[in-house]
Amino acid sequence: MNDATILPPGDRYSLRAEAEARLASASATPEPTAKLLHELQVHQIELELQNEELQRTQAALQAAHDAYFDLFELAPVSYLTVNDAGLIMNANQTAARLLGVDRRRLLRQPFARWLADDTGRRRWQSVLRDLLAPSAGPDAAPGVHNLELMLHRDDGSQFPGMLDGLCLAPAGQPPGLRLALTDVSLLRQTRQALWESEAHYRALFTASADALMLLDREAFFDCNPAALRLFGCPTRAAFLGLHPAQLSPPVQPGGESSRLLADRQIDTAFREGSHRFEWRHCRLDGTEFAAEVLLSALELDGKPVLKAAVRDISARQQLEQAVLESRNTLQVLLDSMAEGAYGLDLHGSCTFVNQAFLRLLGYARPEAALGRDIHELIHHSYPDGRPYPAAECRIQAAYQHSQCVHVADEVFWHRDGRAIPVEYWSRPMIREGAVTGAIVTFLDITERLAAEAEVQALAFHDPLTQLPNRRLLQDRLEQALAASARSDRYGAVLFMDLDHFKTLNDAHGHVAGDGLLQAVAQRLRGCVRQTDTVARFGGDEFVLVLQNLGDDWLTARTLASQVAEKIRDRLAQPYLLSLETGGRDGARIEHRCPASIGMALFKNHAVSAEQILTRADQAMYQAKAAGRNQIRWHTMEAE
Repeated sequence: MNDATILPPGDRYSLRAEAEARLASASATPEPTAKLLHELQVHQIELELQNEELQRTQAALQAAHDAYFDLFELAPVSYLTVNDAGLIMNANQTAARLLGVDRRRLLRQPFARWLADDTGRRRWQSVLRDLLAPSAGPDAAPGVHNLELMLHRDDGSQFPGMLDGLCLAPAGQPPGLRLALTDVSLLRQTRQALWESEAHYRALFTASADALMLLDREAFFDCNPAALRLFGCPTRAAFLGLHPAQLSPPVQPGGESSRLLADRQIDTAFREGSHRFEWRHCRLDGTEFAAEVLLSALELDGKPVLKAAVRDISARQQLEQAVLESRNTLQVLLDSMAEGAYGLDLHGSCTFVNQAFLRLLGYARPEAALGRDIHELIHHSYPDGRPYPAAECRIQAAYQHSQCVHVADEVFWHRDGRAIPVEYWSRPMIREGAVTGAIVTFLDITERLAAEAEVQALAFHDPLTQLPNRRLLQDRLEQALAASARSDRYGAVLFMDLDHFKTLNDAHGHVAGDGLLQAVAQRLRGCVRQTDTVARFGGDEFVLVLQNLGDDWLTARTLASQVAEKIRDRLAQPYLLSLETGGRDGARIEHRCPASIGMALFKNHAVSAEQILTRADQAMYQAKAAGRNQIRWHTMEAE
C-alpha cells in the first residue's frame, strides 16, 4: 500500500508515529518473529486515523457548503456568475426573481439578453473584453463597480440595475465574473427627488422676497439677493464674512450689547432647533430698521449651521401702532355709547363689551364676559323663564345667515338674576367678503315699556276709574260679537246711568262726584265675571258686556236679568264719600245713587255693535222715564 496516495507525507509520518505509540503502549516490544504482525497492526491503526481525519474534513466541507448556500442562495442580493463568454453559469433565487424568470432558464444564457438597450449591451461587452480577455494582462482591473445599466424582465418591464463584480480566475480554469445585481429604481427616484429638492431649495433661496442667509457661529457664509438688498450691500463679497452684530447698532433697544445678545440668540437657536425674535438691524449706510428674525438649525456637509430669515417689519410695526390707536379710539367710542354693545365670534363667544354693557347688566369687569358663551350668560331664558335654546336665538342669524336682526320683545338677564327688557340689533361683521362674527347693540327698554303701558292705559282706559273707555269698549264688543258667531251663544249689553248724580256734584263738588264714580266702578267689577267687560261710557254712564249666556233666548234673557238685578241692588246701597275742605280731606257724607239700566241681547252678527249700544241706550232712557232705579229691556227684546 502506498501511504502517499492517502495523506501528504508530513501527515502520513505523524499518523504512523501516533500509531506506533498506541501499539507500544498496548503491548511489549515485539519479538523478531512477530515483526510482520507488528507492521500490519501499525498500518491498520494508521488507516483508522486517516479515516477519522477524512470524516472531519468532509464535515468541514459540508459546513462550508451550507454556509455558502446560506450566503449565496438565501442572500437578499442578486448574485450571478458568468464565464468569459458572458454566459450565466450560476444564479441565486434572488437574481431569478429580480429578472422575473425561473432560475433554470437563466443558466447558460447570455447576460446581455436581459439588457434593455444597445448602449447597455456595448458597455457590458466592453467590461467582458477589458476584464476577461486573455490580452487583459495582470494589470487589468480586478472587477467592476457601480456600473448602471437598464435591464428588462421576462415580462418586458424595465428597471435600472447596478452591477458590482469580481474577477474569478481559478487555477487551470477559464476566468469568469461573480456579479452582484441591484435594482436601483428607488435610488434613482431618491437621487432625482434630491436633485429636484436641491434645485427647488436653491430657486426658493434665490427668489425669496425675505432675506435668507446661512451662518455658523462666526459669520455669514451664504446669502440670497434679497439679503443684499435689505442690508444695502452691493456685492456678496461685501456681505459674506460679516457677523450679525456688524449689521446692527452697538446696542439693542433694551440697552444690551448687540454682539453679546446676538451670540446668545445663536446659541439658543442651535440648542432649541429654531428661535424667533425681533431685532434692531442697520444697513451698511447706517440706517436702522426693525426686523423679525427666524433662526433655524440644520446640518450642511456634516456641519451644524443656521439658516437666518430676516424680514423688515418697520411697516408692520407702524401698522400695528395705527391699529392699536384705532382700537383705542373705537373703544372710547364704544364706551361713550348709551347703548350696550358686545361682539361675537362664529362660535357665539364674546369678543368685546363696552361700559354700557357692564353697567346695564351688572358686571364689574369685561373679563366676566370675554370668551364666554354670551347666550348662556345673558340670553338663556325667555321673559317667562322658560329655557331659550341657543338654536332658536335670533341673534345668531347675524353671523350664521349674514342677516341684520332687530328684536324688541326679549329680555337679557342681569347678573343678579333679574330679567331686563331689551331692544337689540344684531349685525354681521364682514371682513374680506367673509362673515367673521356679529356685533350686538341693545337698549334697556324698561322705562319705555312702562311709558308705553301708561300711554296704552290712557288711550283705552278711563283715568279716573281705570275701567275700559269707549274706544276699548267698542273693541271688546266687536270681539264679543265674533265669539257669539263662533259659538252660536247669546250675549247682552247693559247700559246704565246713575240717578241724581248731578245733584251730588252741584252740592258737594267734583271731589265727591269722582269718589262716587270710583266706588261705582268697584261695585260693578264685583258683580260680573272676569270674562265680562265693565266700561265707563262717559260722565255717569257705564256699559257692561256679558258673554256666553247660552244658546236659548229665554235662558240668556233670564241670566242677564239676574245680573242686572244684582247690579241695581248693589248700586242702590249707600256710599260713604269724603269731601275736600281747603285742599285737604274733610268730612264724610253718606249718599245714595241708584241707577237706571237698559238691556239688549245679541247673537251672531245679526246687528252691529253700534246698533246694540243704541238699543241698550234707548232701553236705559225707558227705565229713567219709568221712575228711575229701574231695569228695562229694549222694546224688541220685551216683545
